[in-house]
Amino acid sequence: MLKKRIAMSLIGVLVCAAAVGVFKAAALGVDPFQSLMSGLNMVIPISFGTLYLIANAILLLFSLIADRHNIGIATVLNLTLFGYIEIEDEAKWAAGADTAINRKWWDYMADIMETNPDNSPVTKPLVPLFHLD
Repeated sequence: MLKKRIAMSLIGVLVCAAAVGVFKAAALGVDPFQSLMSGLNMVIPISFGTLYLIANAILLLFSLIADRHNIGIATVLNLTLFGYIEIEDEAKWAAGADTAINRKWWDYMADIMETNPDNSPVTKPLVPLFHLD
């Protein structure tokens, strides 16, 4: 039973992380907590990942003190595994896709998705719908 709970928790965390990434990349906005973290990141001069872990550690500590019975494996996984990626070099990022496993996946999916001649997926730029300054 514990293995099933851990597996379901990991899947949930991965789905949430992917959804936040897509929403952020598409300039559609993010959930309230991510918005808070982005705002804090603008005024606290440390990396987003470090800030995120510190904030989550504070929230976990508060939760442990206030009402420990609500803390489960999913809470710990969500607070520690929910990550982000900072891309400093677009060329290195693109080169990371050129792996054997990615090529195998592209070949497998080529008949159901739009592809380039090398079977890599066709990418299209996302058009921002709005932007708040």
